[in-house]
Amino acid sequence: MAIERRGPDQQRGSRECRTTKGTAYTVRHTPKTIVVAGGDVSQILVNGADVGLTAGAFKLGVGETIAITYNTSAPTTLVLAE
Repeated sequence: MAIERRGPDQQRGSRECRTTKGTAYTVRHTPKTIVVAGGDVSQILVNGADVGLTAGAFKLGVGETIAITYNTSAPTTLVLAE
């Protein structure tokens, strides 16, 4: 899953993102909160470990990774800067 920035959300420091399955997103520069909702998510990995959820909010530090696998419909993903 690659996270692609699409534009600022109304809340300061957040971005709505589009996911592309198959690639891990690595947090750079500052800690982030990644919010995953909707879509046809089958697995979420944080630092390579299955979190056992298909939606939720995940606080990640610099250097940590998240990968989202989905089947047909991509989830909505928000990246919130800490």
